[in-house]
Amino acid sequence: MEFEISNISDEDLDIKLVDMPAGMFKLHLPKKIKAGKTETGKLEVLDEWIEKEFEKSITIEISDDAMSRFTIPVKRQVRILGTKSTIEQSDE
Repeated sequence: MEFEISNISDEDLDIKLVDMPAGMFKLHLPKKIKAGKTETGKLEVLDEWIEKEFEKSITIEISDDAMSRFTIPVKRQVRILGTKSTIEQSDE
């Protein structure tokens, strides 16, 4: 999943990861966003989670005066091709 972060201020801003579930994702996050620019981040689901359903989130912080935090929801539903139902998860 790719997402964009836009800096509409007149100052360069730093970005840092605040929270992310351990062992689920690989995150490519720009360290800075120049004033008036947009950067792209990328979140990859690790192989062991590809066939599982989940609802999680990651939180990032921007170095503006308010130290703004943004939570990005991540939801994965596994569907069987040609049906509307999701795969039922077993408690193995």
